[in-house]
Amino acid sequence: MTAPSSSRSDAPLYAALIAAALYALFAFGSWEFRHRDISAFVVAGGPGIDAAHAPRELTIFPSGFDGMAFFQLALNPFTRSQSTHGLTLDNPPYRQQRIGYPLIVWLLSGFGNVRLVLWMLVIVNIVAAAVVGFSGGVLARQFGVHALWGVLFALYSGFLLSLSRDTCEIVACAFVLAGVAATRPALSAALLSCAVLTRETTLVIVAALALEWLIRRTRPFIVWAIPAAVFALWQAYLGFVWGTVPVRAGSFALAVPFGEYVQHVVKALPRHTHVQRFDLVECAFLALIVVLAAIPSRAPLFWRFAWLADLALASVLPHETWAEDWSYLRVLAELFVVSAAIIVAGRHLALRIVALLAATGLWWYLMSNLLDLA
Repeated sequence: MTAPSSSRSDAPLYAALIAAALYALFAFGSWEFRHRDISAFVVAGGPGIDAAHAPRELTIFPSGFDGMAFFQLALNPFTRSQSTHGLTLDNPPYRQQRIGYPLIVWLLSGFGNVRLVLWMLVIVNIVAAAVVGFSGGVLARQFGVHALWGVLFALYSGFLLSLSRDTCEIVACAFVLAGVAATRPALSAALLSCAVLTRETTLVIVAALALEWLIRRTRPFIVWAIPAAVFALWQAYLGFVWGTVPVRAGSFALAVPFGEYVQHVVKALPRHTHVQRFDLVECAFLALIVVLAAIPSRAPLFWRFAWLADLALASVLPHETWAEDWSYLRVLAELFVVSAAIIVAGRHLALRIVALLAATGLWWYLMSNLLDLA
């Protein structure tokens, strides 16, 4: 189902340009507030770094973040050593299974030039945000609505956290949306294969496509079979290299469904601190998006399968994930984009407007606070 073009703005390119401009402005502001130190996006520090042997271009902080692993892998994506360049991977098989983002950076940086790697980690995320907007616009047109609704997909506040600290969520969602939006089966399979190599949780959308294929045969077999095979082969290879299959290396104890979410909200209810108020707003936003996506929609069946699976996974996230928004907002990125697809495909304009206003408000609020803290 494709909507007729009613205006010059009814094109996915405009959604991409808006997304690119928003994230480029945020990245520039963050770079400025960080004293124009591009390496500050990595947030390198803690026991995983040997300052005496780390690249001299890298600023060292008292504690580190996940961006350290992506930086280290972008210098050598296929390393078989846990420690390289003065950096140590805390969980090599788990980290290396997410090779998509650092591999792209490695290729674009002239195969690991440190200075270019630092810049490309940021630039690739900005381009990925544009791809999210473009692919969202394509999907919007396929759903029969204006292409500018594609901007909603890009206005996820968790993407700001990913861009701010060089992590892979934006790239993973870009591959997922582009893969689903693609009309050529081979291209769709290739993009979804890139998605599962960027973040293993994107396998949910591949599984949803497989389930829909079993029921309705709406897409060719290769669209889900090739990404599934690529994922299995990469897991097997890393299991051989490191002695542990990555999906097992990153396992965690499952919580009582929605138990940790409810506890997190209860702790935030007093609203005595800025963090509590922020957590309450973010949790309310997540609940709103999930509720809006639960309303009947014209979205293809696999979106609903993926939404149910992502929601189920979100419901059992452990206490550690809910400790701070730097964690849970990034983890829930795919639940948001899947929910956004269902909302955009919905019959009611009012629901799309509510989702867009809520996403824009939280995105702007979080951006302002991140720039203050940068």
